[in-house]
Amino acid sequence: MHIWQQYVLSALGVTGLLVAKRHPLAGWSISLAAQSLWALFGLATESWGFLPAVPVYGWAYARLWVKEWRAWRARRQPRPPEMTDLPRRATRQPTRPAPAPAKPRSPAAQPR
Repeated sequence: MHIWQQYVLSALGVTGLLVAKRHPLAGWSISLAAQSLWALFGLATESWGFLPAVPVYGWAYARLWVKEWRAWRARRQPRPPEMTDLPRRATRQPTRPAPAPAKPRSPAAQPR
């Protein structure tokens, strides 16, 4: 195996993380695919230390992918009609109008 393959695999993993920022489903898919390639690399080079990390990272990326897929599916489904047809909460209205402010009396009209 050539040294450049390690760099390609590392770049693929970093790309998956960067893509996941804006397009989570695509990013986590890339990261999951990269884990299978890391497993093949570990087997081909007899680098046994890579193999325990592959299922751990794969599990984490799969959980993130499922979480994002569920959120995406929820955003695409219309809300149930019973949730959109609820009456608006009535605001409390005063039962009678407030009294008009009293007009000031002229000094001649005041009682003595």
